[in-house]
Amino acid sequence: MTHLKINLDDHANAEKIVELLTLIHGIKSVEIINENATESELKKALKKSREQLKKDDYESIVNDVFDIFLNSKPK
Repeated sequence: MTHLKINLDDHANAEKIVELLTLIHGIKSVEIINENATESELKKALKKSREQLKKDDYESIVNDVFDIFLNSKPK
């Protein structure tokens, strides 16, 4: 699969751009990824995981990290 990366400025209407791109023949899906927000959430989870490691709570660490990647909401 081939990917196309588009960097938007802060004032761009991302929802309209997604709408436009999905109208083009050959585009399978469009996903908005806010790299800054994802990194910030990941940092929070890793900080939290330090405490969980001290308590040998490995299952919670894995669940928290997967939740970030699977349930992240585009802005």
